[in-house]
Amino acid sequence: MSGRQSHIAVFDATGELVDQGAWPFDKLSDRWLRIAREMLEAHPPSGVVAIPVENLDHIAVKVTRAQGSAIVAYHARGQLATSALLLGGANVDADSEIQRLFLESVKRAPTASEDAFSALETLTSRPLQAVAIWGNPNVSEDDYHLLRDFSLHLAGAFFGEA
Repeated sequence: MSGRQSHIAVFDATGELVDQGAWPFDKLSDRWLRIAREMLEAHPPSGVVAIPVENLDHIAVKVTRAQGSAIVAYHARGQLATSALLLGGANVDADSEIQRLFLESVKRAPTASEDAFSALETLTSRPLQAVAIWGNPNVSEDDYHLLRDFSLHLAGAFFGEA
C-alpha cells in the first residue's frame, strides 16, 4: 500500500462537511490493519462484530459491502457513534448505489439539515471515506477518539483488499 492514501471527509450530525483531507496508508499501524482485516474477513453478511482486543470489545462494527464499496456503522457500548461510507472507485455503479443507500440512511437522522450531506456529491477523489459523527451523548470522548483511529485502519484494510 506504499504511496497510496485514502481521502477523508468528515460530516457533523447535521450533515455539514466540517473537515477533509487524506491519510497515507503507510502511516497506519500494521497491527491495527491486521486486526481490521481479520474483522472484515470474519464479518457475517448481516451482523455486528466487536473489536477482538481485550478492553476494546465494547466497540462494534457493522459492514455492508458491495464490489469495493461499503457502509459502516460504528457502535460503542451498543450506541451508534459514527456512520461511514467507503467508496473504492473501481466500480462506479456500485459506488453510486452504496452512496445512494448511505444518503437515504443518514438524511433520515433527526439532526439532519435540509441539504444534509450535499457536499458528498462534490467529492470525487477515491478511495474516499466519508464519516458522519453523530455526537451521541452516550458515547464517551475517549470512544470517539478510538473510533476515529480505528475507522482509518478499517478503511485502509478495506481499500487494501478492495
